[in-house]
Amino acid sequence: MQSFRSAILGENGINGYIQTLAVDPFHVTLFTDRQVSLFLRTARRPEGCTIHFDSTGSVVRKFEEQKDPYFYCCILAGVDIPVFEFVTTDHRKLSIRDKLAIFLAACQQVNNNTPVLPKVVVTDFSYAMINAVLEACNTMTLKDYLRATFNTLRSSTTVLTFTIIALCNAHMLKAISNRFVAIIIHILYKHFQFIFCRIHV
Repeated sequence: MQSFRSAILGENGINGYIQTLAVDPFHVTLFTDRQVSLFLRTARRPEGCTIHFDSTGSVVRKFEEQKDPYFYCCILAGVDIPVFEFVTTDHRKLSIRDKLAIFLAACQQVNNNTPVLPKVVVTDFSYAMINAVLEACNTMTLKDYLRATFNTLRSSTTVLTFTIIALCNAHMLKAISNRFVAIIIHILYKHFQFIFCRIHV
């Protein structure tokens, strides 16, 4: 019981697991003091840390007159432990950004009001998630980020001072595979049409 209380009642002023809750649009942000501490310990290393940020549906039942709820999760690479999760029916960039900002603000509060950001965030092809991460971590638009990345690649003296966005290999391979299969099916269909027409000539 004591270990449970120590896990829920944080030493750094972050109590409980549910941090924010709203009804319409529905959202709930979830993280504990220990998750914040784990993120800070890893992110403050010289090499920084990598976060895998993804979402999935079919976890929470649908709410009336709201969009499908999605479960979003930030998993710390290397240990495969989530440091931040939230469920929401609002999947716009601004909504996702605000949820990430809640977690980053808590981390900053615990870290003597000094911002701590992940070195790399791995995500899928969702423009909303990509832009939300860029705004929450870097205060950048996608255009600003691409320009900064281009300037970094051109300069040998520029030091990276912003969070890097990386596309997930699994999502990339799945997208390529789906596109490849679609092309093959299209080619086979064209050949079938040609052969069918020749038979009936």
